Amino acid sequence: MFAGRRSRSGTVVGATAAAFWGGAAIALFVLVEVRTARAHGEPPEALSVVASDADGPSLVRLNEGLAMRTADGWRYLCPALWGEDAVAPALSIPGGPAVIGAGSGLLLVSPQGAVTRHPDARAPGRVLELAASAGGLFALRQSGDLHQVVRVDRDAVEVLFGDTRPWDDLAAADDSLQLVRLDRDQLRELRLSLTGDALAEHTAAAPAASVAMLARLAGGVAYALVLTSSLAGELGRIEEGTWRPLVTGRLLAGPIETGGGWFVAADGELARFEDERMLPLDGAPRATCLRSQGELDYACSDRGLRALAPSGLAAWLFELSELGPPDLDRVPEEQRETCTLQWQRYEIDLRAAGIRPSGHDAGAPPLEPDAGAEHDAGQERSDAGQRARRGGDGCAIAAAGRPREPTAFPLVALALLLAYRSRLTRPRTDRPRPCRRRRTS
Repeated sequence: MFAGRRSRSGTVVGATAAAFWGGAAIALFVLVEVRTARAHGEPPEALSVVASDADGPSLVRLNEGLAMRTADGWRYLCPALWGEDAVAPALSIPGGPAVIGAGSGLLLVSPQGAVTRHPDARAPGRVLELAASAGGLFALRQSGDLHQVVRVDRDAVEVLFGDTRPWDDLAAADDSLQLVRLDRDQLRELRLSLTGDALAEHTAAAPAASVAMLARLAGGVAYALVLTSSLAGELGRIEEGTWRPLVTGRLLAGPIETGGGWFVAADGELARFEDERMLPLDGAPRATCLRSQGELDYACSDRGLRALAPSGLAAWLFELSELGPPDLDRVPEEQRETCTLQWQRYEIDLRAAGIRPSGHDAGAPPLEPDAGAEHDAGQERSDAGQRARRGGDGCAIAAAGRPREPTAFPLVALALLLAYRSRLTRPRTDRPRPCRRRRTS
């Protein structure tokens, strides 16, 4: 799936600073090269289901903003509503409202699309990741010098675990949590109970040139995704102090356990995952992420989200062509101008990708005809050019109008930058002791 996110405070040494700036220069060069292949922004993409009901997804996370299902169709929720990052973690509290994890803290999304600050005074703090299961909604965040895991309820935020060591990603199962981090040349995994008690900690030597580690908790089994500077990734797990790779590729998704079996995807190819072996499904459409939301199993595919059935990808759950402009009547007046501009930019990118968004009588004004014609002409001229696409579990470079071929330039560049920044700012203490706050009644 899906997606860079860390910073720390610590001591700077000359050699590490040089390495940091070298890595930053490489990352910046790659990102600039990729961005010059785009006219305005990354091609629109549906990243994950945030909320669902008996009729299917009701709130979808996009690579810029959210999409909300309303009585008159799908509407765009612009980032201006939360005033921060265009892409932010978003999930739902089981049986409760949707939550956005922003740089300033936790926000709630009402069924009408209103975005408000979480009422708990402990909600502020830079949210790095959200993870949900039947056991609840949990957030990994940075608060001062601590990396914390918190439980998020509708009216309260409870700190379960805190550590002076930085952690990079969080995953949740019905009965446990998984934290992972890349510590120089070591992979580290920590399992926690849903109350924050440490259950087990595992370490292994990292593969050569590793730059990032992501959590993958499926069916109670703790997997992980390791990215390397060679543009390759490894899906595997730590077994008796050794890293055991299971699937390799530049774009990896899953694994996921469903009622119809286990699935995984590598470089867009959907496969069964039986006895931890990849068995490709012939003729299956591309899959760039594999996820569950409540009882809903689904995959990110070209131009939207599709249900995941025992036979592979099934019916469409959401298509980007269904997306319409924001309902400005529901947008606070002081945010309407920014929201309109954000939608118009996103609409341009939709059209440039060959997707015509849904029309609505009410909402943000459409593009001027001349502007639309200009961008359509620009799209025709750029058919031979490449466009970058970031997925929920990886990224790909695609030529406009051609099948997308996976690559990992933007993600690895960002991972390189994060890895060098981690080395630059990591505290010099060898093994700081974790602290866990006790629950109070």
